[in-house]
Amino acid sequence: MPNQIAMQYNDFNQLSTEFIAHSGMVNTSTSPKIQYSYASGASGSNQIRQTSVTYPGGRVIDLDYGTSDGVDDHLNRVFAIAEGATDLAQYRYLGGGSIVQVDYTQPDVTMDLWGGTVGTYTGLDRFGRTINLPWIQDPSSTPTDLAVSSTATTEANSNLRS
Repeated sequence: MPNQIAMQYNDFNQLSTEFIAHSGMVNTSTSPKIQYSYASGASGSNQIRQTSVTYPGGRVIDLDYGTSDGVDDHLNRVFAIAEGATDLAQYRYLGGGSIVQVDYTQPDVTMDLWGGTVGTYTGLDRFGRTINLPWIQDPSSTPTDLAVSSTATTEANSNLRS
């Protein structure tokens, strides 16, 4: 057997540990593992959402749901992904779950479907389909340039054309 993956689940049937053997069978004592942590749902919070991921080397990535009692918190939307006190990415949404802006702080680029004008989303058509996917260098840095841009068109039945 060239490799194997074994998974363990918590009481809510959420993936809690993923063991990986790159050669042979998984040994839960010695195989590298990825661990997933979740809120407990205790104290009447009714939340069992994912809170972090721990990788085999010990690197911990946290999921931040924004300000307590804020919109992202209530909708269980990830506001930021962080390593310690450093945000790796921050998200902005349109409605309940459509991501319209992703800000990657370390490479200093932003994917922006919004464009900055209230009520206008330059990266979306009137049906909410992505038509332009601009990745720009963070405006607070110098120079401000378009890093990458991709344009897509769709047919009336939403088939991607280009």
